[in-house]
Amino acid sequence: MKMSRPYLLALAITLLPTISHAAEPTGTTLYVRCGKLMTTVSDPLKGPTSIIVTNGRITAIGQSLAVPAGATELDLSKYTVVPGFIDSHIHLWSGPRTHGSSASYGLQTLRAQEAVAYALKSGIVGVRVLGTDGFIDVALADAVDEGTISGPHILPSGHQMSIPAGHSNSFTCPATIPLDAFYTPLLSS
Repeated sequence: MKMSRPYLLALAITLLPTISHAAEPTGTTLYVRCGKLMTTVSDPLKGPTSIIVTNGRITAIGQSLAVPAGATELDLSKYTVVPGFIDSHIHLWSGPRTHGSSASYGLQTLRAQEAVAYALKSGIVGVRVLGTDGFIDVALADAVDEGTISGPHILPSGHQMSIPAGHSNSFTCPATIPLDAFYTPLLSS
């Protein structure tokens, strides 16, 4: 079957050893030849283009970039390259839910760490978490930022926010309760 659209290849998949902070040697440089490069949905494809990645970060994009000394070269000149995807609405997988029991926050964090590593391998380079128990998302964001674990950049939410009787609201009040009976803001005098 012949495909009329160019193949999209997430550069993050190819760069996993470079992006993976925990396994990354210092001073690594990758030179990538792209057939075409997609930077945004609204901009036209650019190509042929080269990308230089230094220590896991894109440091240069251009059409006539010289190959840096000692760089590893990756030829993707037959492909359309996407530097990575951002998922702006995720919930962290922290294990199966069994009625009447729950895993510790530590075990949930370890399970969620496996999920964020999988996201990075799948080409996701940034995520926005919409809420977890026990600040698991904050711990994972800190661990990724300091290089302890591999994962995409994580924008954690900390505590979830919800309207009265909305998604993630743990109160058992009916949706028809008057707002002033449900929530009274603190007033300073």
